[in-house]
Formats: sequence, C-alpha cells, structure tokens
Amino acid sequence: MPNGLVPSANPAIAIVGVASYPSSTVGSYVECYSGIQVSKSGGQIGFYIPYMYVTTNGAIAHSW
Repeated sequence: MPNGLVPSANPAIAIVGVASYPSSTVGSYVECYSGIQVSKSGGQIGFYIPYMYVTTNGAIAHSW
C-alpha cells in the first residue's frame, strides 16, 4: 500500500467489482477490480485499488 494510506476500519473494508461494457469507443470489454477502503492523514477516505483487470480491448483503452 502506498505511504500515507492506512486501512480506514478494523477489520478492513474491502470491495470487489465487475463491470461489463457492451459498447465503447474500443468495442466491448469486461473489467474486474478489488480494493480496500483507506484513509489519508488529513482524514480523506477512499479506496486503494492496486490492480484492475480488463479484457484486451479495455486494456488498450486504459493503457497510459
């Protein structure tokens, strides 16, 4: 986990998501991700998602 982020709850709160995009500018694709709820030292809460898996078309669209 990146420096400055800590789990926001004990026990930790996790998320898992799967999304199917039947139509987009690169065609259809599916993505899957998992993450953990974290907080920053300033009190901001969000989710740390270390990896997002996508099918080939989505990977091409999301490569930076």
